[in-house]
Amino acid sequence: VGSCVGMKGTRVQNIVEELGGEKIDIIRYSEDPKEFIKSALNPAQISEIKLFPEEKKALVIVSKDQLSIAIGRHGQNVRLASHLTEWEIDVRSPEELREESPLRDLTGIGPKLAEILSKAGYDTVEKIASAEVEDLKKIEGIGDRTAHRVIGSAREYMRQKQQEENEQ
Repeated sequence: VGSCVGMKGTRVQNIVEELGGEKIDIIRYSEDPKEFIKSALNPAQISEIKLFPEEKKALVIVSKDQLSIAIGRHGQNVRLASHLTEWEIDVRSPEELREESPLRDLTGIGPKLAEILSKAGYDTVEKIASAEVEDLKKIEGIGDRTAHRVIGSAREYMRQKQQEENEQ
């Protein structure tokens, strides 16, 4: 990075002047998507990054005080980082993740099944409710009956949740 910046930042200063004072970030490239995403969202302090390679999506977890830094004004930081890394980046705080309907709220889903679903990217009731049986059957350890049961339970949970919201 130092060789890009130049002595006392002279190379970057020349480019900044040429661009009319536009701010420039120099980001270290990495073959490792987690490292590259982390660099792209710098200076935000990242707690955890969960990758979903088949969808080229990344869930970035940052503490509540780092949320605005990672997202940026009007979402600019996360948008630029997504464009740069070519990954769809979703930035959340642990509190926001807890507010989403956790899998443990579903009837008939134990900790082991919840872990299998989470690792496959189905980490919220909402994602499971919108899934198809064939999608869940592709996950190792989930057969036809389990997929039907899990999706049915998720959809029933969502229906009840919607009904409660309508009554308020």
